[in-house]
Amino acid sequence: MRRALAFLLLLCIAPLCHAGAVVREVRLQSQPDGSQLVLELSESVQHDSFLLANPPRLVVDLADTQLQRPAQTEALSSTQVRSVRSGVQDGRNLRIVLDLAEVYSHKAYLLPPDGQGGHRLVVEIGGSGAPVKAVLPTQPPAAGAVSQAVLRRKSPLVIVIDPGHGGKDPGAIGPSGVREKDVVLGIARRLRDLINREPGMRAVMTRDRDTFLPLRERISVARRHKADMFISIHADAVESGDAAGASVYMLSTKGASSEAARLLAERENAVDLVGGVKITHHDRDVASVLLDLSQDATLEASMLLARLVL
Repeated sequence: MRRALAFLLLLCIAPLCHAGAVVREVRLQSQPDGSQLVLELSESVQHDSFLLANPPRLVVDLADTQLQRPAQTEALSSTQVRSVRSGVQDGRNLRIVLDLAEVYSHKAYLLPPDGQGGHRLVVEIGGSGAPVKAVLPTQPPAAGAVSQAVLRRKSPLVIVIDPGHGGKDPGAIGPSGVREKDVVLGIARRLRDLINREPGMRAVMTRDRDTFLPLRERISVARRHKADMFISIHADAVESGDAAGASVYMLSTKGASSEAARLLAERENAVDLVGGVKITHHDRDVASVLLDLSQDATLEASMLLARLVL
């Protein structure tokens, strides 16, 4: 069964606010028999936690919650936790992931407000002095639709990361001389490493060095690797110093139409593919219908992905 290829263009990354609970502070501290993660909350929340292996991680999910500030990491060297990261699922649910040295036992519980603090979610890690063996669940609790789909797949989800510009094309140039092509390459490498640490995912870079690639070659990389997702990263310059935030662009219907016309015109290219559908052995009318169906599926998949990113 062919899969729709989702396209996104990411300019930068920034949090979006919504109604619900707020994690006002995240503290990770060492305990005599383990480690303790404390989340200071604006109100009581529904939560869940579970362990994953390969690599070992502890996942904490909070429903309808946003993070006000990043976790403190000063105490990481004295705990079983190597790093703390977070993300948003389904546009509103907060997921905090603790990368562990080994898979340790844990327990999580809510504390009501008292004389010393408000609502708190406490996660105790370890305590028995020995790691426990964890098995990757087939359906992690509170996992989003994308996470469940990745776990059900028999083959890795292939994500092509495309750092914009490169080589003779520097992109935007900042006041200090910093070049967009260097910034986005650094971001792309970090994103690649994060993706490759996730089970069931594999990242492919269109370029991993300062080289120029035409647009057609970038697309060819995605096709050669049978990509499920294509993400292009840019960091544009603006004249106003007050500008900040993020933008996510999808394949437009206008752009899709012009691309369809070009592909239909190139009849001599007998191996051209659109969305995994070979069109060149069909007559023009049938090929046009196949293109429309493929574009509709791509736009729908891209819309879902864009919402999850935001």
